[in-house]
Amino acid sequence: MRAELKKIIKEHSKKENVSLLKTELANLREENNLLKEKIKIYEIPILPTYEIKPEHQTNDDEAVALTLLSDIHIEHKITYEQTNNLNKYNLNIAEKRLEKYFINLVKRIKKNRRDIKIDELVIGMLGDMIHGFIHEEYLRTNYLTPNEAMLFAIQQIERGLIYLQNNIDLKRITIVCCVGNHSRTTNKIYTDEEALHSYEWTLYNILKRLFTNFNWIINNSYYNYLKVYDKTILFMHGHEIKYQGGIGGIYVPLQRARLRINQMKKADLHCLGHFHTTDFFRNTGILLNGSVCGADAYSIRKGFEPEPPMQQFLLIDKKRGFTINEPILLQE
Repeated sequence: MRAELKKIIKEHSKKENVSLLKTELANLREENNLLKEKIKIYEIPILPTYEIKPEHQTNDDEAVALTLLSDIHIEHKITYEQTNNLNKYNLNIAEKRLEKYFINLVKRIKKNRRDIKIDELVIGMLGDMIHGFIHEEYLRTNYLTPNEAMLFAIQQIERGLIYLQNNIDLKRITIVCCVGNHSRTTNKIYTDEEALHSYEWTLYNILKRLFTNFNWIINNSYYNYLKVYDKTILFMHGHEIKYQGGIGGIYVPLQRARLRINQMKKADLHCLGHFHTTDFFRNTGILLNGSVCGADAYSIRKGFEPEPPMQQFLLIDKKRGFTINEPILLQE
């Protein structure tokens, strides 16, 4: 009897435990559902992932590379003392900066070739390759005479063009040549036959004989024009444009000159140097080149903003026009 009683009590206890457990489980489920509802409020929605597929280059995607080389002033003496430790320039530095120009030019073309076909290069040699004897003080300060400077400039540019030939495959290289004001053989600038009275006219013609596989444009005109696709490009040194100060800086006289020149023959892009300032006014079509020599005593005295040595590089896309503008830095 006692054993049966114990068994009944045990069974009753099990039923109570099961009932309690079921109740507890139901409570837990209810709490879990409440927690899920609360979590939904703070959930960050999973956004769809969109894949960007690169466009494959088509046969008609192509561009011409354009670079400017000017204002080397290869024998110009510039010291830290003259420029408040901003710049130094001598024959050795000139050689290194020109070497850097051609090396970085090849790099620019190869880099952009990853995205578009580039088979042609245009080099605008815009003058002031030498510093010359146009002022009396240069007879004392220049490292070389004009004839020596011309030969040294030929040697350095020749080295660069050889490097260009050997390190990148281009179907066509066109070199447009302009003379600057520093290379003149006369005391004053001649309006008639300025190029024929310039050391640079000789320099360009010697280089032309050395590189007969290039397309050379050497004229006796201050303005030189070249057609690239549907764009007309104008090349000049820029010394005819006078900058006399003003709140608008060089931009205002450049725009006046552009409008005046375009009355004679319209150009889509005006390329010039002379002002030792690198800029690209895309909306009005002016590509302004910097210098190889950098800031000097003259620019410091005049209070011009010093600019690191650099030269221009621009892509002319067959379908899109003027696109990538990447100045070539020359600083040591």
